Amino acid sequence: MTLRIWSSAPSLILARTKYFIAAPWSDWSRRCTPACLACPHIEREALRNVLGYHPHEWTRCDGAASVTESSFGPQQEWQMAGIRFSRRLVPARFVRRLNRFAALVEMGGRQERVHVRNSGRLHELLRLGRPVLLDPAVTQGRRTRFTLALVHLPSGYVSADAHLPNPLVAEGLRARAIPGLTGYRILRREPALGGGRADFLLERGGRQCLLEVKSVSLVEKGVALFPDAPTIRGRTHLKHLIAARRQGLAAAVLFVIQRSDAWAFAPNQAADPEFSAALRLAVRAGVRVQALTCHVDPMGIRLAACIPLLLDHPDIPAGFRCRLSESG
Repeated sequence: MTLRIWSSAPSLILARTKYFIAAPWSDWSRRCTPACLACPHIEREALRNVLGYHPHEWTRCDGAASVTESSFGPQQEWQMAGIRFSRRLVPARFVRRLNRFAALVEMGGRQERVHVRNSGRLHELLRLGRPVLLDPAVTQGRRTRFTLALVHLPSGYVSADAHLPNPLVAEGLRARAIPGLTGYRILRREPALGGGRADFLLERGGRQCLLEVKSVSLVEKGVALFPDAPTIRGRTHLKHLIAARRQGLAAAVLFVIQRSDAWAFAPNQAADPEFSAALRLAVRAGVRVQALTCHVDPMGIRLAACIPLLLDHPDIPAGFRCRLSESG
């Protein structure tokens, strides 16, 4: 896939952060637990009972704004960063998954085999009859003419391309659009990490940081979950990052949620309890863990919002009820 990069200054507001809320009131120092940083559809009265005050809107607003974060340093203004598709995407209907990297779709009254650039199960996305958008191939001699690019859900578009987050994060770093990682430059791509490789080696002010990027497409009841299947590779990456952190090297994991309908992120305990435990251990060891949603449409994909982590999900206080989740 040939991609074009764009970035522009206004209109990206990271309105919910890991431990603080960027809200219309002036008290930037008001601390909340991750469970408090729920989505804007949370019952307001439940929040009044728990927090002792009635919050205003927690959603994104127009124009530039600053966000305060517990571990991300001083208030800063963030820019939008994204990737444009270089060709017009072609509509089709999903038929069935053939294997990890191939699927069958229906377009123009006939069925077509397409490439799937994602080894995840994607059961919640790839269902019979679901609208999808395909990216035409430009490589000569390819076995398939198209790559599955986007899936259209009632809540919006989801990117099915697990290779997109890395160039998206690279552009985000260049545009200073990733909270906590502003000022870092890419020193090396795919640096050695244990017996394998990380995604990026970053540098800022003489200090290096290993960064691992994870693509997320699964969202259940408003909570983005990773992984959607057991991942030995993912657990190994976390263990190596913990080891690097204990040796004094900065380390970070960035979960890029390739859709906009998640209000929080959690490790998928049901799919891989060992990964969930490893992620909690990584946090305790000082590995930075962040989650970013994306705005996805047929024109491209761009970073949208930093959302809170629920490391012990689903143990969310019973008083917090999300209308969005209940409506499916």
